[in-house]
Amino acid sequence: MHPFLFLDKLPLPPHVTYTWVIMLLLALFSFLVTRRLSIYPGRVQHVFEVILGSIRDLMLDVMGPTGLKFFPLIATIALFILTANLLGIIPGFESI
Repeated sequence: MHPFLFLDKLPLPPHVTYTWVIMLLLALFSFLVTRRLSIYPGRVQHVFEVILGSIRDLMLDVMGPTGLKFFPLIATIALFILTANLLGIIPGFESI
């Protein structure tokens, strides 16, 4: 599959450029979601809470309550892998 138009001109390997694109997307999305947090979540905040809640529940089932100290690391890795795999659905991008 052909890479996205601006990504094939860079002197870096494709997996590095896609990693940076994913990091920028996640940072931007996190900033936009957390800027207006409320007690009664809107649609985007609710989706984000469901995703993080399911990762937390999975960690509790697998690791128990003592494993929650690793939640920030594992949730970050899980969100990165999820975004990297879903990026392959968009035409012009590749999964890394």
